[in-house]
Amino acid sequence: MINNFAEGGKCLPINTGYTCNISGCAVCSNTNNSICSSCLPTFYANGSTQCLPNNCSMANCYLCLENNFCTVCLTGYYLSTNMTCQPLYSNLANCQNQIQYCAMCVVNLVNNNNQKYCIKCQDGFQFDTTNSVCIPQMNSIANCKVQTSWGFNMQPICQVCTQGYFINSWGMCSQYNPPTNNTGCNVYNCLYCGTNSSQCSFCFSPWGISSTGVCQTTVFCPSNCQLCINSSVCLTCNSGYTVSKTTNLCVQCSITGCGQCNTANVCASCNAGFTLFPSTGICLSCSVTNCQTCSAANFCQTCNAVNGTQLYPSPNGNACFACNTQLPNMANCLSCNATNSCGLCQNGY
Repeated sequence: MINNFAEGGKCLPINTGYTCNISGCAVCSNTNNSICSSCLPTFYANGSTQCLPNNCSMANCYLCLENNFCTVCLTGYYLSTNMTCQPLYSNLANCQNQIQYCAMCVVNLVNNNNQKYCIKCQDGFQFDTTNSVCIPQMNSIANCKVQTSWGFNMQPICQVCTQGYFINSWGMCSQYNPPTNNTGCNVYNCLYCGTNSSQCSFCFSPWGISSTGVCQTTVFCPSNCQLCINSSVCLTCNSGYTVSKTTNLCVQCSITGCGQCNTANVCASCNAGFTLFPSTGICLSCSVTNCQTCSAANFCQTCNAVNGTQLYPSPNGNACFACNTQLPNMANCLSCNATNSCGLCQNGY
C-alpha cells in the first residue's frame, strides 16, 4: 500500500475535511482527494482518477488480482491445476436467511436427511466446530474485518479493514486522518463501502462486485437469471427473458424490439426504433425520423418537438414536419407535406 509522502520526504497530515472521492480506491492522494494512490485489491487503476473492478471473465471466479487472472474461486468451487474453477459439491444449497453468516451449504452431507450443513462461513466469520455455527472471526489485527494467515509462523495480514480504515504497507489497518465521513454501508451483501454508502467496494463471498457497486452472484439465482443479488432479486436474465420491474424476476420476453416485459410476452418498453402499442403490448417498427409514436409499422402518429418547435406527421405517416398553425395559410391544418405546406386539413376545411 502506498503511503502519503510529501515533497522532501516529510510526512504531512492529510488535508482537513479529507474524503476519498474515488470508488474502489483504498488510499487517495494526500493533496487531492480525486487522485488515487492505491486501489482496493479487487480493483485496478485506470489512470489516476479511476479504480475499476478487475475483469474476472473466468466462470465462477470471485477474486481477480489482475484482469482475467483468477486467484480465488466462488465459495463451493476450487481452483484446479488448469486454472479453472471446478465445483466442490453437486448438492450446493442457498443458506441465505437460514443459517446465520453462512455463505455456502450442502444438502444431505450426512445421513441423507435433507438437512443443510454449512461448509463455508461468510467473509469475516469462522466456523465454530463445537456448535456448528458461524461466529465473528477472531481477528488479531485491530480494526480488521477479514484477515488471512499465509502459513506457519507468519504474521497474518488484513484483507478488509472496518469502515474508516485502510490497509497500510504492513497489512495492518490505519485510520484515515482526519476520519472519512462515510460510515454507513447499505448495499445488500456488502462487507465494506470504501467511499460511498450506496456503492460497495468488497462483497461477502460468494457475491462479487458489479461495475455499479452492487453485490451480485451467479449462484442461488431464480429461474432464467444470469446474475442476481439473492434468490428473489435478479439483475440480468438469460436470452429471451427480461427483469420485471414489478417482481424483480425473469419473465419471458420474445417480442421483437421489446426492451422489457413486466409480464410474460407483454412488452412494457420498447428498444430504440420501435414504439409500444399499449392495447396489445407489442412493439411496432417506428424508424420515421423525429417520430414519437407509430400507429402502425413505420406509420407515424405523433412527432417530437425539435428545438422548441413541435413537429407533425405527414398524411402518409412517413415523415415529420413543422406545421405552424399560427400562419394564416396554415390555420386548421392537421398535417403537413413539408414545412408549412399543408397536406391534410381538419374536418370541415
